Amino acid sequence: MLYSWAKAVLACTATIPFLNFPSATAQQFQGTPVTYNITLPKVPGAELAYFRITDSKNRQFTNMNYLSTHNDGRLIKSNIKRVVLVVHGLGRDASTYMAIAVNALSTVSGKGVTTANTQLVAPYFPNGEDKNIGYPWDASQPQSNRSWSDILVWQGGQWIGGENNQYPSKQVATSSYEVIDQYINYYANTDMFPNIKTLVVVGHSAGAQFVQRYAAVGKTLNTPFKITYWVGNPNSFLWFDDKRPLPIGSCPDYNDWRDGLENYANYSSYNPTLINSG
Repeated sequence: MLYSWAKAVLACTATIPFLNFPSATAQQFQGTPVTYNITLPKVPGAELAYFRITDSKNRQFTNMNYLSTHNDGRLIKSNIKRVVLVVHGLGRDASTYMAIAVNALSTVSGKGVTTANTQLVAPYFPNGEDKNIGYPWDASQPQSNRSWSDILVWQGGQWIGGENNQYPSKQVATSSYEVIDQYINYYANTDMFPNIKTLVVVGHSAGAQFVQRYAAVGKTLNTPFKITYWVGNPNSFLWFDDKRPLPIGSCPDYNDWRDGLENYANYSSYNPTLINSG
């Protein structure tokens, strides 16, 4: 049922009007609220929140996201039965994807799927085009200090392939795939969320490329619920071997990551044990 619901989320074409409001304070997983020069749109039925992400050196950062609400209030943790993580496309428009997901959820009937028991989460992976939109930027400072907050920022579309963050520039060690791991592990805490039965990772377009590759190289997470992956309309897929249906003589790097698994270590530090195992 949730597989079908996730399909409806990404197929839905209805829109919800956006309003520019100051971002909300942090929700459950306390990151660092940053409201200065953050102009992301408000989404009816959701709030902008800040999740704390810890890197391999135990340093803490913030990943912004949209979280769905119920009757304009936060969901009661014990009521949540399913979580849907919605990964945005190349335009990094997490607000649009959350609006579509909220609208789709509001139209679902039957089988007990409600805004009270379904938590929608839309993580946001900003890049250099989002200065003073998704993270504060001070061009008067030296290059290494221009992105002065602890908000995680990626270069270009590197977040799609699980590469490490670009900013904060002195603390580059966080894969975008690790961010999703930490969201999942957060909801796997049965003391806070005793009734979650399933979690769906949904991706569309560039987000689908992200989800397909994340599912392929992801770590084995000890979760009390089933994890499902939904991949919609990706521009490309990861291939698991070096065979292709067309000649590849003119493309010597055809099997490099993100198209194949070769040279993975040059692109991502995430879960190298799995890749190295063959």
